[in-house]
Amino acid sequence: MTLGEGLLLLAVHPRNGRVRNVERMSPALRAVELIELSLAGRVAVEQGRIVTKDPSSVGHRLLDHSLSSLSTEAKPPKVEVWLRGKPAEAGTLGQYIALLGRRQVIRIEYRGQGLARTTRITVRDHERLAEAWARIDAVAHGEASATVQDQALAGIVHVCGLGSHLYRGPHRLMARRRLARFTVPQGVAESVRSVVTAADVELANAVAEALSSGIAKMTKELTMVLRQEYRLEMYSSHSSSGGHHHTSIDTSHSGHHQMGSGDVGGGHHHHG
Repeated sequence: MTLGEGLLLLAVHPRNGRVRNVERMSPALRAVELIELSLAGRVAVEQGRIVTKDPSSVGHRLLDHSLSSLSTEAKPPKVEVWLRGKPAEAGTLGQYIALLGRRQVIRIEYRGQGLARTTRITVRDHERLAEAWARIDAVAHGEASATVQDQALAGIVHVCGLGSHLYRGPHRLMARRRLARFTVPQGVAESVRSVVTAADVELANAVAEALSSGIAKMTKELTMVLRQEYRLEMYSSHSSSGGHHHTSIDTSHSGHHQMGSGDVGGGHHHHG
């Protein structure tokens, strides 16, 4: 399961079937795609632009689509421009919903007609949802086993506003703070050392540290860009519509389906 798929599953409200903070999800999904493509050695961020290093497939339909889009750009795009997406393209959130629907990871139901049509999502694959929870729990609980990918997902969960929904209440304050604090996992170098010979330990350590610090730096940069984009979007939304915002999600490429913005049900996840 990719980080983007995990992010979407975590965003689905378990009771009302809406995507929480829906207006923030497309750029957040594009951010985790960028992190995954970087981890796979396909792209890198250099001086604020996304540079393609290797255009070969990674074996995931949506990641490969994004990689192809990046590799065919006449000039490496700026991070903030790419996170917004192209107006003519189907929304990234809609693409993920459609993909997980086809794979029967989620069930998609449409209610109402015309502009009143809404989308209700039910998570069917609870093992995948538990896997996504385990990733961010490792960070929220301060576990040493948290990987670079776990840390990156936690950082994006925080910046798109899901942390306050997933870890509610004053007793979860420390968990929310840990999600907001992207740190390099201490165990990365050790995990690499365990599979190499003693002669390669120094090189393995250097590679592991470079990978960790690079992804940490990228995630921090992406969260800063996302925060700025969210502020601009919120200002635009309030200016043009009096603060009421609708996001259109196209999961069939033949029509737009309205989903409510934000978390309207107040559900939460219980952990021991």
